[in-house]
Amino acid sequence: MMFKNRIIFFVKAPQHSKVKTRLAAAIGQEKALNIYILLLKHSWKVLKNTAIEILVAYTPPGNLPLMQKLLGADCSYLPQKGDDIGSRMANAFQQVFENVTERSLLIGSDLPCLDEETITKAFDALANHEVVLGPSSDGGYYLIGFQKKSFTKNVFDEIAWSSSRVYNQTVSRIKELNLSLFVLPIMHDIDTLGDLKTYIGSEGNSPLKDSILSVMEGENL
Repeated sequence: MMFKNRIIFFVKAPQHSKVKTRLAAAIGQEKALNIYILLLKHSWKVLKNTAIEILVAYTPPGNLPLMQKLLGADCSYLPQKGDDIGSRMANAFQQVFENVTERSLLIGSDLPCLDEETITKAFDALANHEVVLGPSSDGGYYLIGFQKKSFTKNVFDEIAWSSSRVYNQTVSRIKELNLSLFVLPIMHDIDTLGDLKTYIGSEGNSPLKDSILSVMEGENL
Protein backbone atom coordinates (compact mmCIF):
# COMPACT_ATOMS: atom_id res chain seq x y z
CA MET A 1 0.00 0.00 0.00
CA MET A 2 1.21 3.52 -0.81
CA PHE A 3 0.61 6.63 1.29
CA LYS A 4 0.46 10.29 0.36
CA ASN A 5 1.48 11.38 3.88
CA ARG A 6 4.09 9.47 5.82
CA ILE A 7 6.00 9.94 9.07
CA ILE A 8 9.61 8.84 9.53
CA PHE A 9 10.16 8.03 13.21
CA PHE A 10 13.92 8.48 13.61
CA VAL A 11 15.14 6.46 16.59
CA LYS A 12 18.08 4.89 18.34
CA ALA A 13 17.57 1.35 19.59
CA PRO A 14 17.34 1.52 23.42
CA GLN A 15 20.64 -0.08 24.37
CA HIS A 16 22.45 0.30 27.68
CA SER A 17 25.18 3.00 27.53
CA LYS A 18 24.25 3.86 23.91
CA VAL A 19 21.44 6.40 24.44
CA LYS A 20 21.18 9.67 26.36
CA THR A 21 24.88 9.61 27.16
CA ARG A 22 25.00 13.20 28.47
CA LEU A 23 22.06 12.53 30.76
CA ALA A 24 23.60 9.21 31.81
CA ALA A 25 26.76 11.00 32.93
CA ALA A 26 24.65 12.79 35.54
CA ILE A 27 22.08 10.18 36.63
CA GLY A 28 23.57 6.83 35.60
CA GLN A 29 23.16 4.55 32.60
CA GLU A 30 20.17 2.57 33.89
CA LYS A 31 18.00 5.58 34.70
CA ALA A 32 18.95 7.32 31.47
CA LEU A 33 17.99 4.22 29.48
CA ASN A 34 14.65 3.93 31.27
CA ILE A 35 13.87 7.60 30.64
CA TYR A 36 14.76 7.22 26.97
CA ILE A 37 12.38 4.26 26.66
CA LEU A 38 9.61 6.30 28.29
CA LEU A 39 10.20 9.19 25.87
CA LEU A 40 10.32 6.85 22.88
CA LYS A 41 7.05 5.18 23.88
CA HIS A 42 5.41 8.57 24.45
CA SER A 43 6.40 9.81 20.99
CA TRP A 44 5.31 6.52 19.43
CA LYS A 45 1.87 6.77 21.05
CA VAL A 46 1.42 10.33 19.76
CA LEU A 47 2.41 9.32 16.22
CA LYS A 48 0.17 6.26 16.23
CA ASN A 49 -2.78 8.40 17.33
CA THR A 50 -2.48 10.45 14.12
CA ALA A 51 -3.38 7.36 12.06
CA ILE A 52 -0.73 8.37 9.51
CA GLU A 53 1.49 5.60 8.16
CA ILE A 54 4.83 5.44 10.01
CA LEU A 55 8.24 4.23 8.91
CA VAL A 56 10.55 3.50 11.84
CA ALA A 57 14.12 4.38 10.81
CA TYR A 58 16.34 2.86 13.47
CA THR A 59 20.01 2.68 14.34
CA PRO A 60 22.25 0.80 14.79
CA PRO A 61 21.39 -1.79 12.13
CA GLY A 62 20.80 -5.29 13.42
CA ASN A 63 18.33 -4.21 16.10
CA LEU A 64 15.11 -5.01 14.29
CA PRO A 65 13.98 -7.66 16.83
CA LEU A 66 14.48 -5.17 19.68
CA MET A 67 12.52 -2.46 17.88
CA GLN A 68 9.69 -4.85 16.99
CA LYS A 69 9.49 -6.02 20.59
CA LEU A 70 9.21 -2.42 21.76
CA LEU A 71 6.94 -0.93 19.07
CA GLY A 72 5.29 -3.97 17.52
CA ALA A 73 5.63 -5.79 14.22
CA ASP A 74 2.71 -4.13 12.44
CA CYS A 75 4.62 -1.21 10.94
CA SER A 76 7.46 -0.68 8.49
CA TYR A 77 11.09 -0.62 9.65
CA LEU A 78 14.20 0.67 7.93
CA PRO A 79 17.77 0.58 9.24
CA GLN A 80 19.39 4.00 9.02
CA LYS A 81 22.18 4.20 6.44
CA GLY A 82 24.86 6.87 6.17
CA ASP A 83 28.10 8.19 7.63
CA ASP A 84 26.49 10.88 9.78
CA ILE A 85 23.03 11.87 10.97
CA GLY A 86 22.54 14.16 7.97
CA SER A 87 23.15 11.44 5.41
CA ARG A 88 21.00 9.02 7.42
CA MET A 89 18.08 11.47 7.42
CA ALA A 90 18.52 12.21 3.72
CA ASN A 91 18.55 8.51 2.87
CA ALA A 92 15.38 7.89 4.90
CA PHE A 93 13.56 10.65 3.03
CA GLN A 94 14.79 9.32 -0.29
CA GLN A 95 13.40 5.91 0.64
CA VAL A 96 9.87 7.17 1.41
CA PHE A 97 9.76 9.39 -1.66
CA GLU A 98 10.46 6.45 -3.98
CA ASN A 99 6.73 5.62 -3.84
CA VAL A 100 3.64 7.84 -4.09
CA THR A 101 4.29 9.58 -0.75
CA GLU A 102 3.79 13.29 -1.41
CA ARG A 103 4.60 14.80 2.01
CA SER A 104 6.78 13.37 4.75
CA LEU A 105 7.89 14.40 8.23
CA LEU A 106 10.94 13.10 10.06
CA ILE A 107 10.59 13.28 13.85
CA GLY A 108 12.90 12.43 16.73
CA SER A 109 12.06 10.21 19.68
CA ASP A 110 12.86 12.26 22.82
CA LEU A 111 10.15 14.91 22.86
CA PRO A 112 8.11 14.99 26.07
CA CYS A 113 5.80 17.73 24.74
CA LEU A 114 5.08 16.24 21.31
CA ASP A 115 1.37 16.14 20.49
CA GLU A 116 -0.90 15.34 17.56
CA GLU A 117 -1.61 19.03 16.97
CA THR A 118 2.05 19.61 16.10
CA ILE A 119 1.99 16.78 13.55
CA THR A 120 -1.22 18.07 11.98
CA LYS A 121 0.15 21.62 11.81
CA ALA A 122 3.36 20.39 10.15
CA PHE A 123 1.54 18.44 7.44
CA ASP A 124 -0.85 21.35 6.84
CA ALA A 125 2.16 23.64 6.40
CA LEU A 126 3.51 21.38 3.67
CA ALA A 127 0.43 22.12 1.58
CA ASN A 128 1.82 25.63 0.94
CA HIS A 129 5.51 25.39 1.89
CA GLU A 130 8.28 23.23 0.51
CA VAL A 131 9.99 22.60 3.86
CA VAL A 132 8.79 22.60 7.48
CA LEU A 133 11.18 22.78 10.42
CA GLY A 134 10.66 22.45 14.17
CA PRO A 135 13.48 24.10 16.16
CA SER A 136 14.56 22.66 19.49
CA SER A 137 15.77 24.74 22.40
CA ASP A 138 19.33 23.40 22.15
CA GLY A 139 19.92 24.85 18.68
CA GLY A 140 18.97 21.74 16.73
CA TYR A 141 15.60 20.68 15.38
CA TYR A 142 13.11 18.02 16.40
CA LEU A 143 11.22 17.80 13.10
CA ILE A 144 11.90 18.36 9.43
CA GLY A 145 9.53 17.75 6.56
CA PHE A 146 9.43 18.06 2.78
CA GLN A 147 7.11 17.97 -0.15
CA LYS A 148 8.24 15.21 -2.48
CA LYS A 149 8.81 17.65 -5.34
CA SER A 150 10.99 19.91 -3.19
CA PHE A 151 13.11 17.28 -1.45
CA THR A 152 16.87 17.59 -1.92
CA LYS A 153 19.70 16.00 -0.01
CA ASN A 154 21.53 19.32 -0.23
CA VAL A 155 19.56 20.59 2.78
CA PHE A 156 21.74 18.27 4.89
CA ASP A 157 25.09 19.35 3.44
CA GLU A 158 27.75 21.22 5.46
CA ILE A 159 25.91 21.12 8.80
CA ALA A 160 27.81 20.96 12.11
CA TRP A 161 25.81 18.05 13.48
CA SER A 162 25.47 17.66 17.26
CA SER A 163 26.15 21.35 17.78
CA SER A 164 24.05 24.39 18.70
CA ARG A 165 24.47 25.64 15.11
CA VAL A 166 22.40 22.92 13.43
CA TYR A 167 19.11 24.82 13.19
CA ASN A 168 20.59 28.12 11.99
CA GLN A 169 22.83 26.40 9.45
CA THR A 170 19.90 24.37 8.16
CA VAL A 171 17.76 27.49 7.74
CA SER A 172 20.63 29.09 5.82
CA ARG A 173 20.87 26.06 3.52
CA ILE A 174 17.12 26.12 2.89
CA LYS A 175 17.29 29.82 1.96
CA GLU A 176 20.30 29.22 -0.31
CA LEU A 177 18.27 26.57 -2.13
CA ASN A 178 15.34 29.00 -2.52
CA LEU A 179 12.90 26.69 -0.75
CA SER A 180 9.90 28.13 1.06
CA LEU A 181 10.03 27.39 4.80
CA PHE A 182 7.46 27.12 7.58
CA VAL A 183 8.82 27.17 11.15
CA LEU A 184 6.97 25.42 13.98
CA PRO A 185 7.13 26.53 17.63
CA ILE A 186 10.29 25.72 19.61
CA MET A 187 10.13 22.47 21.54
CA HIS A 188 12.32 21.12 24.33
CA ASP A 189 13.89 17.70 24.24
CA ILE A 190 15.69 15.93 27.08
CA ASP A 191 19.42 15.44 26.55
CA THR A 192 20.94 16.73 29.78
CA LEU A 193 20.18 16.89 33.49
CA GLY A 194 19.24 20.54 32.99
CA ASP A 195 16.70 19.56 30.33
CA LEU A 196 15.27 16.94 32.68
CA LYS A 197 14.94 19.44 35.54
CA THR A 198 13.25 21.95 33.24
CA TYR A 199 10.70 19.38 32.13
CA ILE A 200 9.97 18.09 35.63
CA GLY A 201 9.58 21.67 36.88
CA SER A 202 7.25 22.69 34.05
CA GLU A 203 3.57 23.34 34.65
CA GLY A 204 1.06 20.54 34.46
CA ASN A 205 1.06 16.83 35.14
CA SER A 206 1.01 13.92 32.75
CA PRO A 207 1.46 10.15 32.85
CA LEU A 208 4.87 10.64 31.21
CA LYS A 209 6.04 13.09 33.89
CA ASP A 210 4.77 10.79 36.62
CA SER A 211 6.67 7.86 35.10
CA ILE A 212 9.89 9.86 34.83
CA LEU A 213 9.54 10.97 38.44
CA SER A 214 9.17 7.32 39.43
CA VAL A 215 12.44 6.52 37.64
CA MET A 216 14.10 9.41 39.47
CA GLU A 217 12.64 8.56 42.87
CA GLY A 218 15.14 9.33 45.61
CA GLU A 219 17.13 11.75 43.43
CA ASN A 220 17.50 15.35 44.58
CA LEU A 221 16.25 17.33 41.60
